[in-house]
Amino acid sequence: MKKKILMTLSIILILCVGGFGIYINDYYHAQNDALEILNHKNVEKVNSNLITLTPEKKSDVGIIFYPGAKVENTAYLPLLKHLTSNGYNCYLLKMPFNMAIFNKNAANKIIEQYPNIKHWYICGHSMGGAMASSYVSKNKDKIDSWEQVPFEVRYWMIRDAPGVTNDIDGTQSFRGNNNMKDVGENCFCFVITPDNLDQVRRNVAEAKVKFPEKQAQLLKLLDEMGEDDNPIIAFYKLKD
Repeated sequence: MKKKILMTLSIILILCVGGFGIYINDYYHAQNDALEILNHKNVEKVNSNLITLTPEKKSDVGIIFYPGAKVENTAYLPLLKHLTSNGYNCYLLKMPFNMAIFNKNAANKIIEQYPNIKHWYICGHSMGGAMASSYVSKNKDKIDSWEQVPFEVRYWMIRDAPGVTNDIDGTQSFRGNNNMKDVGENCFCFVITPDNLDQVRRNVAEAKVKFPEKQAQLLKLLDEMGEDDNPIIAFYKLKD
């Protein structure tokens, strides 16, 4: 009986390990144009876990980037090249198994390794963004970040994160909410439905805004909205 149990557990363990191996080896690879950036003179592959991009003019600002889950880190080189062209030192990390959840404190080593950088920022994509947010929430003394709203991270998913504050009527801050849609250059729309009406009303009522008359108009509109009414679509354009 014990032998059967041990054999069964061994088979389950082998299947789990094999399944995990297949899962982590099926990832998104960088395209050739991204890989070509590795040959640029201001790009250095420091080691197997770190690539640095240095701007032409000396800068004391550094951006640490956490890649998304199951994405080859070099796929983000075009993005970081653009940031570097704007004068920022960029530090692209490679995570264990291409999953930032296994090394969310990787930024510590980078910060220690480059003491010439006085102002640190950290960002990431997907799971990498969630782990970057988690890191900042516990290391605010190390990272210069804009904090307009608090962080809330659950497992690897961002529940709430800093964004652009809507100070017009208080409808919604730009926090990656699924109801906020990009509809053009610096232009967004927010859909208000009977399903999210109560939450939107609370947000608007509690918000500190620069245009209280617009806030009052929106509250009146929300109070008049019925369960069978069509959605309200609010359009916003970011300031230049």
